[in-house]
Amino acid sequence: MTIDELQDILGACSQPLLVGPLAKSLPTSSHDLVIYIDGGRKLMHKDSHQASISIGDGDSIDSPESLDFRIPKEKDFSDLAFVLNHLPEKIDSVKLVGFVGGRIDHQLAVLGE
Repeated sequence: MTIDELQDILGACSQPLLVGPLAKSLPTSSHDLVIYIDGGRKLMHKDSHQASISIGDGDSIDSPESLDFRIPKEKDFSDLAFVLNHLPEKIDSVKLVGFVGGRIDHQLAVLGE
């Protein structure tokens, strides 16, 4: 997938759900796009009727090649920051699950984003 294709997909959403690597399950609330970030992809079900995409650098998933869009591992930003920076400006709220509860330095980074 190219960056232009990714931006088209993200640009069409208005109520995204971002799923992180610590997520155990998905909320039942309605979202027009579920974005699985790196290790959050383990909850992705291809047979779901929910529109979804997986994005990350592959450092917290067993099969990085399964990600729909790969970002470089060597970078100065988090996978979450990448997604947040590529969401359209029209979005005024985002629901996140699975980003806190692990290492404190990761939780602080999430809060900073």
